[in-house]
Amino acid sequence: MKILVTGAAGFIGSNLVDRLLADGHKVTGFDNLSTGRAEFLDGALAAEALIQAYAEGFGMQAHIFRFVSILGERYTHGYVVDFHRQLCEHPEHLDVLGDGKQRKSYLYVQDCVDAMLPAVESARTRLSIFNLGTDWDALRYAGGERGWVGDSPFIFLDCWRERALAWRPKLSIRAAVERTVDYLQGSL
Repeated sequence: MKILVTGAAGFIGSNLVDRLLADGHKVTGFDNLSTGRAEFLDGALAAEALIQAYAEGFGMQAHIFRFVSILGERYTHGYVVDFHRQLCEHPEHLDVLGDGKQRKSYLYVQDCVDAMLPAVESARTRLSIFNLGTDWDALRYAGGERGWVGDSPFIFLDCWRERALAWRPKLSIRAAVERTVDYLQGSL
């Protein structure tokens, strides 16, 4: 199959491209190397509308995936080191910044890629939109309306379409954090 991957040089995109190539697909990658800066994220819904119009206008299939916070190999910054420390101290919960009105979900990058492939194979419409995340929400909040500057207070997606395909993440948040920390320690 011929596949175009946007964001192909990024954390999730590069993992997806590796898997698609290993599975024998012909992959074209595109990336503006913006690394998710806010001014590019503001146009996400407009981009979805453009993708839909393009798919309809040119008679092709398009698949849009919306992600929760993703972690794993090639992850290079952020909250994981703190998460790892906390889960070692108290594995039954995770303290995050916020006042409890937030909803957070985290997903291992290979589970993310695993979810994308059957979604693409099962899609029958011109445009398919899938939310990818976990149902794990054992968080305790340490206070404040949000975490750091730029933090999204709500990252907990309804993933019923993926669940209907019998997809479930293989790794718990703890195992995903541990793999990410192992990767970071090995790449320093």
